[in-house]
Amino acid sequence: MLDASIVQIIAVVAIVIAALGLLAFIAGRIRRVPPNEALVIVGRGAGRSHTDAPPTGQRVVIGGRTFVWPILQQGFSISLEQRQIAIGVEGVDKNRIKIAIKASINFKVSGTEDGVRRAAQRFLSQQGALTDIIKESLEGSLRSIIGDMPIEQIISDRKSLSDRVVAETKTDLAEQGLQVDLLNISDISTPGSDYLANLGRAEAARAR
Repeated sequence: MLDASIVQIIAVVAIVIAALGLLAFIAGRIRRVPPNEALVIVGRGAGRSHTDAPPTGQRVVIGGRTFVWPILQQGFSISLEQRQIAIGVEGVDKNRIKIAIKASINFKVSGTEDGVRRAAQRFLSQQGALTDIIKESLEGSLRSIIGDMPIEQIISDRKSLSDRVVAETKTDLAEQGLQVDLLNISDISTPGSDYLANLGRAEAARAR
């Protein structure tokens, strides 16, 4: 028969091991979310809220840390980092002059809970395709807008053109949980013609 003191030691060791196992389990289920990332938690109890808003079945954590229950819940990460892409558009201006524009765009998933939910619903499994999706949207908008402006205005007021593109795509992108931070026009040309060169000479002559 084991001595009473040995039984106590075994009991203490067992309790310590159990406590360490519990701590390791809890630590393993704590998800740390960096500032450039959001975590969408789905599952039982994930959508509970302290407000009067109806539960959504999802909880969004942007930065910080949270506990994810095993089996009952699962967490999915979505990047909030800014991305940059280049676009090139050819079209005609208001006076039917062929024009080509090159621009760079900075965009990201919106850093709000609603924006993260919208983006997660649409792009969670295809975050790498976001570049192509937003590129197609902005190229179409840019092509449409340059068709409504004369090339002289486009050249003299690039910011106005950029602002119009951002403003006209803002609502559609917000519906998808995306936002454009900057659209910078880097080059404007008239392929196949000397229109810009002639325009420059005319302006120089008027200046003289």
